[in-house]
Amino acid sequence: MAQTHGDTNLPEIAEVVLAVVWPSLGATRAGRLIGRAASLPCGWGVFALGSLLLVLWLPLALAVFFWLRMPYLCRRYMLTTRRVVVVRGLRKTFQHGIALDQFDQIDIEVLPGQQWLRCGELIFRRGQDTLLRLSGVPHPHVFRRSCLNAQQVILATARATQQRQTAAEHARG
Repeated sequence: MAQTHGDTNLPEIAEVVLAVVWPSLGATRAGRLIGRAASLPCGWGVFALGSLLLVLWLPLALAVFFWLRMPYLCRRYMLTTRRVVVVRGLRKTFQHGIALDQFDQIDIEVLPGQQWLRCGELIFRRGQDTLLRLSGVPHPHVFRRSCLNAQQVILATARATQQRQTAAEHARG
């Protein structure tokens, strides 16, 4: 007999990490500024204005990168067999998250400066309500697809378990 986890309708299964994504520079305002500067198209090839500005902004880019990886400040997004969570620090302190059965769509929003950095925002919604926003997700289409696939598998498992329980109850009585 499957038990539910918390206030969700998911069956009680072991929580296993399926994917971990570290936010890119595009998660910060300074990183998006660097992305906007680097995407300026004036010029040719490596002599484009954006490429030349990128060389000037390199120290800031490195500072932002290492700031995002500081042991007590680092943040990452984890997809598990139960939920999508934001964890902080090396000890994986849970910050906030959403169960796989609580959202019905995931939108991708690419802010100015994120296009060049190949990242975007993942917005988890139920109807028009925003439940969770993940900033600066590298290759957001890939992580979105992984979240939707995990959701489909878990919800199909929950439905099959419920049908099996219903059939067993009808057979008994």
